Amino acid sequence: MPDFVIDTNFYISGFQTLPNTFSKFAKASKALKFEIHMTSYIKNEMRFFLQREITPHVKIVDVDHSEFQKFLHKVHKYTTNLPQKPDLSVIYLADKLGATIVSSDLKLLETAELIEIPTLTNSAFTKFIIKENKDPTLNSFLKELENKLMTAEIRYSIESTNRYDPVKRIRKIIDSAISVIRTEYEEKMTQLSQSDLPETDGFSIESLQLKELLTEVQSDLQRLEDDFNSGKYMELESELLARIREITDYLVDWKLAVDKIEDHIIYNESLQLLGRLHYLSCISLVENKKVDLARVYMDKLIMILLQNSEANEKYGIDVHFLRMIILLLSGQFQRLNSYFTPAFEDECNEYQRADVVNVIRALILLTVILGGEKAVETAKDYDYDNIEFINQLGFKFMQLEDLQKAALMFEQTFYLSLNSKNRGLC
Repeated sequence: MPDFVIDTNFYISGFQTLPNTFSKFAKASKALKFEIHMTSYIKNEMRFFLQREITPHVKIVDVDHSEFQKFLHKVHKYTTNLPQKPDLSVIYLADKLGATIVSSDLKLLETAELIEIPTLTNSAFTKFIIKENKDPTLNSFLKELENKLMTAEIRYSIESTNRYDPVKRIRKIIDSAISVIRTEYEEKMTQLSQSDLPETDGFSIESLQLKELLTEVQSDLQRLEDDFNSGKYMELESELLARIREITDYLVDWKLAVDKIEDHIIYNESLQLLGRLHYLSCISLVENKKVDLARVYMDKLIMILLQNSEANEKYGIDVHFLRMIILLLSGQFQRLNSYFTPAFEDECNEYQRADVVNVIRALILLTVILGGEKAVETAKDYDYDNIEFINQLGFKFMQLEDLQKAALMFEQTFYLSLNSKNRGLC
């Protein structure tokens, strides 16, 4: 049974945009009885959304520190110009298992070959699988994967001439690979029409990179939403915040390269996607008991709404409602005053959000309760939705281990239920 230890660049180049397609690759390799191995170092280099699709199909191996150090001493006899530790862990595991290394990292491959470990580039490995594959339903997918990996290899060779000899990297890659890159580039440039990128942008590489990132994140958004609806807040937090940082960094790069980007469609698409990611992040942070950090991201989300009218129309009222809750939970209820105005009530009515208008009265009562640290015994004429809203806040305070405020919430719901003669809620 052939063993292969695969490097990070294979997974990222081949599956980062569509992680769920890895199951097809796993099906092909399993049919050929290939054993795919991955070190813990390589696993930790991948983002969570990629890990969760790949790790069920590969064998994860923890690297023994003492054995690893002995192996490094062995490699030092051949060269002192070593690759980074995650790359060395690939060589270590392949040497231990007698496996073949799959990577497009030239330094990794050269180091492995010094100690006579067999190697394949990412595209060559895929070509090998295509040759051995007996399932015709996988042919199209595997050929597309090969093209994608080969394109990534050639592009990296061309872009990294200051680090590697491109001729040495490309070697025998045939002319058809060049046409793959040309076709892919032309398709992307067609997608980015003049309406997206006017001449003032000059089709900057920064805007192209941002567009590719937005496409990648959008393709994974439904999966993030599904995990969110399943309550996987702990796993989602780091992934959502990482995505926000990525898009923000790309926007900054673009802004520094091109003076005016605010009127571009891509810029507006970025803000809408950032808004959604911030909204999901705020709720995840609250559920993970990080209310202060949620308040920071909420402030950023409000700024996005102020800049983008489409984002405000899509989920503006939901954002304001979430902000109310975060301000209450973080003890900054004095910042709620802007919601106790006819202007906000009119905005809610404009978007047919009577449910939010109905809660405002309860919010006013809550500011009195939390400010005075005492329940209002005489409060009355609050409907079931208001009472339930305060009750749920009590449970949230319990989750945050603020038992004093939780007790205040429950005490107030008791009086409201009693005064409304709805004794069933007492």
